[in-house]
Amino acid sequence: RRGVPSLARRSVSASPATTRSASTYADNLELLEQAGAELVEFSPINDPLPDNLDGIYIGRGYPELHGAKLTDNTATREAIREFAIARGPVYAECGGLMYLANDLELEEATYPLCGILPFNTKMPARLTLAYLEVRTTGGLFGPDQITRGHLSHHSEISGEPPAARCFHLQTSRGDQTDEGYYLGNVLASYAHLHFASEPTLATAFLERCRRFRASANRLVEVRPVTSRSMSLALDPTDARAGERTSPG
Repeated sequence: RRGVPSLARRSVSASPATTRSASTYADNLELLEQAGAELVEFSPINDPLPDNLDGIYIGRGYPELHGAKLTDNTATREAIREFAIARGPVYAECGGLMYLANDLELEEATYPLCGILPFNTKMPARLTLAYLEVRTTGGLFGPDQITRGHLSHHSEISGEPPAARCFHLQTSRGDQTDEGYYLGNVLASYAHLHFASEPTLATAFLERCRRFRASANRLVEVRPVTSRSMSLALDPTDARAGERTSPG
């Protein structure tokens, strides 16, 4: 196997054939590749998680359109949960956050999902749209990173989430909040970050993956969940370590 990071990607999109740009900013994937990641495609709606991963990136998507299938893919849900318990780096945005939560509450049904984040999400909710600036205070990317991105979601977290936060968000309207839910080596947010506004985000994430590969917790096999997410595999010699118009 080649001594480079490999990253399997998918999000909870309406189609397994969704393009890169539909799952997240295309620049994010390109910067991860430039930093040494090898991208590997898979569909968590139907597929198992690829083997020998060192990190997972779950992009935006539409879990509300695939609740039953995501729930039925028990092996993948359990694999991503095991990966997180082993302190494998997992970064999730918007629909990915929904997928990592306990349950997805829709008007017609409630779907059990990964059960990694200690809260449920529900939909529909008030539509949130905004450009934003994000300052990190810790988490997978480390502190004092300034990056930009946007919010676009029609779901919300049920109640006050009992999880540490490592993002300070300020929207283009001046609204501010603390977000970026961080648990172990899992970071999930409704914010879609644009890595090109701070390219060190890609290298910081891959460094976490290198550390995981070198750690005693390294898993031989794992799997992500959502119709579109990402996973990584790195050189073993590296140092330790929702609505259709508004996804999520």
